[in-house]
Amino acid sequence: MSQSAIYITYASEGGNAKLLAEDFAKRCQNLSFDAKLFCLNDLATQGFAKSNLICFVSTTGNGEVPSNGRDFLNNQLALSDEFDSVGYALFALGSRSYSNFCGAGKKLNQAFMENNASAIAAPVYADENFLVLYEAWALSLLSELSGLSEETLLAQLDEFARKPKAKYKLSKKLLLTNDASVKETYHLVFDAIDEPFQYNAGDVVSITPTNIPYRVRELLSGLKLESNTIINYQNQKVTLFDYLQNYVEITKINANVVKKTGALLNDWELLNLASDEEKIAAILTQYDVLEWFLKYPIPYDKLEEWLLALVPISPRSYSVASDGQDYTTLHLCVGLQKNEYSYATGCLRQENGLGSGFLCEQLEYENSTEFYLESHPGFHLQTEQEMIWVATGTGIAPFIGFLSKIIGIFPSERPKITLYFGIRDPKQDFIYQEFLESCHQQGIIELKMAFSRTEQKSYVQDWMQQDMAMLAKSISQQSHLYVCGSLPMWDAVETVAQHAILEGCDSMEQAKQSWEEFVLNRLHKDIY
Repeated sequence: MSQSAIYITYASEGGNAKLLAEDFAKRCQNLSFDAKLFCLNDLATQGFAKSNLICFVSTTGNGEVPSNGRDFLNNQLALSDEFDSVGYALFALGSRSYSNFCGAGKKLNQAFMENNASAIAAPVYADENFLVLYEAWALSLLSELSGLSEETLLAQLDEFARKPKAKYKLSKKLLLTNDASVKETYHLVFDAIDEPFQYNAGDVVSITPTNIPYRVRELLSGLKLESNTIINYQNQKVTLFDYLQNYVEITKINANVVKKTGALLNDWELLNLASDEEKIAAILTQYDVLEWFLKYPIPYDKLEEWLLALVPISPRSYSVASDGQDYTTLHLCVGLQKNEYSYATGCLRQENGLGSGFLCEQLEYENSTEFYLESHPGFHLQTEQEMIWVATGTGIAPFIGFLSKIIGIFPSERPKITLYFGIRDPKQDFIYQEFLESCHQQGIIELKMAFSRTEQKSYVQDWMQQDMAMLAKSISQQSHLYVCGSLPMWDAVETVAQHAILEGCDSMEQAKQSWEEFVLNRLHKDIY
């Protein structure tokens, strides 16, 4: 086994990159490696010279590094002396829906190369089908680090793929918005069929949805292909109908499909288009797979190769909206995503999002589906200190679970909680209104609402800015901040939180140290 220390690092918004890093750390510990786990920003304080760095990094925004890895990348020049004696391996995650695929991982790999670090293994740039790549990569890398054969290690490498799973059936569906709302939002209740998994409020569950059969038949008809045609997919033979229903998304066109189309047709304009972020984004709103094919018909003998470039179906994740006290029931808050395509033929067509459509419309009462548990310990409820909660839209889900748990375990005295909740319009989109207002009236929470589509529009960060003095005092007294919602919302909230910390400090250096402590111990994020 390598005598070098192993530092396993991640840059992730609490998602798959962190889960993979944690899984790899467990494997290293089982092999008695000297392995430590850090977010990438914290690595700079460890002194990582003469170590092996195993890096997992996801991509956020337009090819950007997640917030818990940006400082490391920005400070790479100051750390250049550390890199010379470092061996590294990189597993990057991204979506081929973006032309800047795995942009964050590519930036990190460039930094390693420019600073003369040595690659233990070639970097992996993984898309939605990352688990298949991860298993093979982890096996090979652990063999390299340990000196053990892959055959010896193979039996230990299925732990991540065996995340807790259980079958639940839909028992209740409640529409939370009214007919005037732009987006239907549902509260869904599921009952366990057999043995449930054990979850906590704040955890996340995922499903792997399937395409609607009539849409698959429509696509096959348009392609003039038979449903029972056999194709090779990931070293197994499947029918074309099975492939299109269960393995790939048949509405999404992405940069990879555009590139493959250009290559098969020798169309240089399409090949150039595949690297244009803005034009690819426009294509996403104009074409589904069938419409794209009708515009750029692929020769019959090349159709299978073209179809294999489609986007793999990725798991859809949802925050649990129940308290985790009774594992036999599972509550979710799901917004029904609508995708409208303005086709080249001039027709408008609206399709449900794959995951939300499956849960909200395809799934009938008493029908079962399999959920996977993705434990999110960094977002579990603490009750020792004051809390500030921030949510937008369906990001309220984990806080509904938190409130149910708090009401159950604290009949009287409870920690002080301030909830900033942002929605579009109070007359259309105030989900859980009765429950939240009741909690406010009972003094369980201080509720502060922001409405972004009214005459006097406001956002959660606006209310937080107005409460700056209160926030500064609360954070200085060891309060915890929980944030659940979109990345743009978090970016705005992060700025306010940093200003609140600065308010309570005497110098920039003190503020920096306070912020680092706050992020490490008292900041909890569920960002999507």
